[in-house]
Amino acid sequence: MPDAVAIARMHTAEHLLSAVMKAEFGCLAPLETHLGDRKSKCDYRVPGPLGDDEIARIESEINRIISRNHRIVCFELARREAETTFDLSRIPADLDSMRIVSIEGVDQTPCSGRHADTTSQLGRFSVQSYDMREPNVIRIRFRLESPPV
Repeated sequence: MPDAVAIARMHTAEHLLSAVMKAEFGCLAPLETHLGDRKSKCDYRVPGPLGDDEIARIESEINRIISRNHRIVCFELARREAETTFDLSRIPADLDSMRIVSIEGVDQTPCSGRHADTTSQLGRFSVQSYDMREPNVIRIRFRLESPPV
């Protein structure tokens, strides 16, 4: 049985990874995501092949964000308002309002999953491996080390 707290930490890490991929490479939401309590993976459409230098930069930026202890808060937003800011293509059309997960100063995303309360609860983010699944699609496999006690 997966550990719910570990999954919440991973889910938050996925939000950070997606925010960094968007900021660095213009990526939209992940094409595919699998969150596990020990390791996870995300696929992104990228402008071209990424290598070790780009992966090191991604990892470094995520750990910099984690170290800043950003609060993570959730709030409800009417669909009408959300449409002006967010990509709602994965949100059921019949939802009149949705939950927004906000990593203060970093990212806001419609999401119904569980998350950590602060980024410092995540522990160190580590890219375990990556590969180009297609010329413009990268799969990034990552894990989190235990957070400081």
